[in-house]
Amino acid sequence: MRSLHCVVFGTVTDGFFPSWVHDQAVQLGLAGWVRRLAEDKVEVLAQGAEDKARELALRLRQGTAVTRVDEVRTDWIEYEKAYQAFEIRA
Repeated sequence: MRSLHCVVFGTVTDGFFPSWVHDQAVQLGLAGWVRRLAEDKVEVLAQGAEDKARELALRLRQGTAVTRVDEVRTDWIEYEKAYQAFEIRA
């Protein structure tokens, strides 16, 4: 399934940022997941309407008031699984 894959770099690995990403994705009607990676990175996979996924990427670049987003790398990929909801992965 065509999916938006993002890696967010910066001060984003606290517990709040993945929860915020989850809320933004759900608000936009997207499915997929978010997870923390080592070295101040968060990975996001979003599936759904392309315009909504692009909006999520814009929101990721803005971040929250308590995070610092240095960079967001985005790619459209073919992902083998279709998700029905958006989840926070450990």
